[in-house]
Amino acid sequence: MLWIAHRGESFDAPENTLSAFRMATQTGADGIECDIHLTLDGEIVCIHDADTRRTSNAELKISKTSFPELRKLDFGSWKDAKWQGEKIPLLAELLDIVKPGMKVFIEIKSDPVIVNAMKPVLKKSGLANDQIIIISFDQTAIIEAKKLLPQHKACWLTGYDENRKPSAEEIIKVLRRTGADGVDSHCADFIDAEFVRKIHDAGFEFHVWTIDDPGKAAGFKALGVDSITSNRAGFLKSKA
Repeated sequence: MLWIAHRGESFDAPENTLSAFRMATQTGADGIECDIHLTLDGEIVCIHDADTRRTSNAELKISKTSFPELRKLDFGSWKDAKWQGEKIPLLAELLDIVKPGMKVFIEIKSDPVIVNAMKPVLKKSGLANDQIIIISFDQTAIIEAKKLLPQHKACWLTGYDENRKPSAEEIIKVLRRTGADGVDSHCADFIDAEFVRKIHDAGFEFHVWTIDDPGKAAGFKALGVDSITSNRAGFLKSKA
């Protein structure tokens, strides 16, 4: 089972920054999760939100702003003054620091058109095909990823409503329809060994997000999930 650093080691460092990503390479995490958006000038940057309000010192919409303009902003001070001066990173910059054998879970947060823009970036990175996993809540993005980047795994992200939907059976239908390699699921309390087994028995992977508590992580590890994404992945791995 793999321990994946959510937006880097974001419990300690500002999310989706090179400091958080580098920390993940130093704490023993098995992989790094990041979020990507496409800028006005076609660059792929690592940021969760569609705008910079929450994690920088200004409010700009990513799709309406050029990369040089975004690069001027401070993406660290919101976390702590010691991180002042952190810049928004390119996806290419993250891929450049990934160690051999580490996984990178790349979450598509913007229009699926970004998949085509990813092709040269992923190829130039030199990372092995199995190091890169594409994830998205958008089923269209998963379909596009499997069409344009079939050499990489792609997993559909999902949460659950108050009726515990989607069921395992409904998830399997989506995975088959989209060509996904697995599901990346919210860590809902009702998920049990049978739920995970159904997904696995259908031939798909079962990943889970986002867990920071060692006890809950141990519980999901016992269920046989393929990975756990955490804001403190290195810490949880050390306690496992």
